[in-house]
Amino acid sequence: MRGNPRNQAGQIFRPLARIGKSRHADKQAARAAGHRGSHKIAQVTGVYSYRTLTEYRKHTAAFLQYVRDTHGVKDAAKIQPEHVRDYLRLKMIKGVRFKTWQTYAAALNKAAAGLKEIYGTETGWTEIIAEERQTARQVLARDIKPRAYLNPSTLINQLTDNHKTAAQIQYHAGARIKEITRLTKSNLLKRNRIKLTNTKGGRIRVIEVPPNIYQKVANEIKKTGTFTINYKHYLADLQAAALETGQPYTGSHGLRWNYAQESMKTLQEQGRTYDQALTETADHMGHTRPEITEHYLQ
Repeated sequence: MRGNPRNQAGQIFRPLARIGKSRHADKQAARAAGHRGSHKIAQVTGVYSYRTLTEYRKHTAAFLQYVRDTHGVKDAAKIQPEHVRDYLRLKMIKGVRFKTWQTYAAALNKAAAGLKEIYGTETGWTEIIAEERQTARQVLARDIKPRAYLNPSTLINQLTDNHKTAAQIQYHAGARIKEITRLTKSNLLKRNRIKLTNTKGGRIRVIEVPPNIYQKVANEIKKTGTFTINYKHYLADLQAAALETGQPYTGSHGLRWNYAQESMKTLQEQGRTYDQALTETADHMGHTRPEITEHYLQ
């Protein structure tokens, strides 16, 4: 591959650019083809956001420049796995935050996929990245303040009426509060499922809730026409409940943290690998990247 690092990075990501296309559909196709685990799926899907594409090209160009300056390799196709290891370890030595390190690793993982698209051969980078990720997870500082409630059930029991039902949906199904502030009959599906349409990113998502909670929502809709939550009043009620139960108030999102942690535990107890449980939990929560869900596991 010819050109300076910036030009080569552009060439690498050209076959992966899928701006405006459906990430969800591609991920489903990848799973149908037998790919499992968030990082494996990432290797066979593209880049769907222009912002992410720009960021990945920038990080890949920086890596190519490092390899050129340090190892004298000017062709991206000739970069060896050990060069990737050296670069990622250098970032660890510099003490970057784990979230930042994850961005570097994700960019190189996608770059490996781009090189495979172009040349039809494996680079060997992905295995190295997976190994180094385990080390980075242990040694790098994380600038994430844990937000899961210490005793979510006690907190929820302090709430009443629709506020209690909304909190139960967040806790048991991982919904964002703004996704359930107004539900109508059209949101109710069979088998205790609720269709969420007011989602972050606009992708319709379906969640499954315990039967008794589903029935509460259905009864309220039958009675008044809608299941409605006043966002500010709900947060005030949660804050009062946290004070009453002697635990830090972490907003409505704290219940999503509880959901993520309990979902991961349950799925792994059922036999899923860590990556499989992470991918499934991320899908349930409406996260476009499993790495986002990892933030909730602190």
